[in-house]
Amino acid sequence: MSEQSNNEDYPNPQLNTVNFEVRYFPILNVDSMIGQFQEEIIDALPNYRSEKKLVSDKIGIQERTVHSFFNEDKKLNLNISNSNFHLADRNYKRYSAFKENITTFTSKFFNKFESIKQLLFIGLRYINDFEFKLEETSFDEFLEYFNIDDAGVKDTAESFRIEFVYKEDIFKFKKFLGYTKTVSSHFFTIDIDSNSNARFVPTDLDGKLESLHNRIIEEFELIITDKLRDDFLRRVPNGE
Repeated sequence: MSEQSNNEDYPNPQLNTVNFEVRYFPILNVDSMIGQFQEEIIDALPNYRSEKKLVSDKIGIQERTVHSFFNEDKKLNLNISNSNFHLADRNYKRYSAFKENITTFTSKFFNKFESIKQLLFIGLRYINDFEFKLEETSFDEFLEYFNIDDAGVKDTAESFRIEFVYKEDIFKFKKFLGYTKTVSSHFFTIDIDSNSNARFVPTDLDGKLESLHNRIIEEFELIITDKLRDDFLRRVPNGE
């Protein structure tokens, strides 16, 4: 894959929300030891709250105490229960920075909770949001930005949602392509989710993460056309 095909290299990228999650067998001492873990991440994530939530794990849907840590602007959020670890970044800038946060927080977590010997699930999700002004782009021109092979799209021009779900080796991929028309704009979302239920040890996390990331970027590049790259992604914001 070329350097230019990597989403983060575009001058005007629209990837702004990413999610990472791992799951493990329930461990009972998370709630009692979470304060010790907080001390190790408090500089990066100084804010905290806890609440009861329904969490999906190998047993099913269970009510768990979810411990949430977040930064000052609440755009970097870490949620931990006794069966899952979820990091969300709503101000995504580039993969290297997000990966560094994953590595830092998971390393501290696994060092604190050494009883976690196996991970049961890993998932990565990237959400790209595009907006095109109606006066600048007709619907037919708008469709030229994306590789959409769906004859029924033009019949539902106010909104549509296309979903692809497929498996490849041990990984499962989901692509959501959603469109909504408002009074002034076309809105299009490319939402790509990749995950694996194959068990692995924490030391293999880095390799699993790279595999998911690289495939998501490849899938993103397959969805968009050169017209979108040239007219939008490669355009320097504000004429800079």
